[in-house]
Amino acid sequence: MDNFLTELGIKHEVTNSYTPEMNGVAERFNLTALDGIKTLLKSSEVPHKFWGEALLCFTYAWNRICHKDSNKTPFEKYSGRKPSVLHLKPFGCLAYAGVPKQIRKKFDMRAKIGIMMGYAQRTKGYRIWLIDENKLVETINVRFDENKRGINFRQKVNSNLGYNLNLPDYYDDEDDFDRVKDSLTSRLVSKTSTETPSTSEKPDVSSDNHSLIPCTEVKWIRNIGRKVTGSNVYYSIEGEATRLKSFNEIERYCKRHNIKYDPSLFNFRKDNTESQGFSDLSEQ
Repeated sequence: MDNFLTELGIKHEVTNSYTPEMNGVAERFNLTALDGIKTLLKSSEVPHKFWGEALLCFTYAWNRICHKDSNKTPFEKYSGRKPSVLHLKPFGCLAYAGVPKQIRKKFDMRAKIGIMMGYAQRTKGYRIWLIDENKLVETINVRFDENKRGINFRQKVNSNLGYNLNLPDYYDDEDDFDRVKDSLTSRLVSKTSTETPSTSEKPDVSSDNHSLIPCTEVKWIRNIGRKVTGSNVYYSIEGEATRLKSFNEIERYCKRHNIKYDPSLFNFRKDNTESQGFSDLSEQ
């Protein structure tokens, strides 16, 4: 070691044992670096286990700013050129590390949430702590939100993991299911009735005269619904969820329930936007 220093023209001086005061320059910077670490950890609220990352980030920025004893930065004194400070970012700010498309699957997100921990050691870029994966990566494909702390986002994610999500029980919506089922059934019947008419839709009056339902009042209600496809006018019966959207559906319904069918009572014209109700009588 002494020969190597002599060749470089360096005079090697040693200090006495257990007397760090003799090495005042190094000890003073150690105190300065310690204060910088505490400031970075406190302002960013990053856990103390990342004190090493905070030290690297502090010294990186320290070497690129001027100090009171010189008008040149340490970086300029060492390399002979002025450094750039445009890429400096707040320690601990929220970061979005991009995922290269070569390793990204079809439904993967294009970026991962992380925390800015410093500057890359082996290449140009930044050191990012990925919150979900709990690991440090070096990348240049990253964007920052300098006004937000990354640690706050991590705490928010962890708190959301403790929520007990109560999903609704869709089997309780039996009325909606029956309504959709009736609508689909009526559409299928309308398509197949012209080809293979069902014999149940042609009741024998002579045989049904012995099993007629009593005379009851039927409350028809004309409704104006939101138009999605086709007509937005439909008829329903008070107390039932059935929706009848055409003359054919009403006629089939009347035959199934032994109700007198009169097409003149129904109006599917779209220009008539009034909702109304009327009654019909069952056959006796």
